[in-house]
Amino acid sequence: MTEHAKNKNAGQGRFSQMPQHKRLLGVWWVLNMLVLGALAAYVLRVLALS
Repeated sequence: MTEHAKNKNAGQGRFSQMPQHKRLLGVWWVLNMLVLGALAAYVLRVLALS
């Protein structure tokens, strides 16, 4: 019975980590979009000034 409980807990732990991983991916994606947007705006400004 203890083995079964251990396996069940391990499965739950793996499951509870998935949403967090997706959240981190979402945050990382948003940060990348912001950085790319800032770079694009900077490049456009430099091109417009020159």
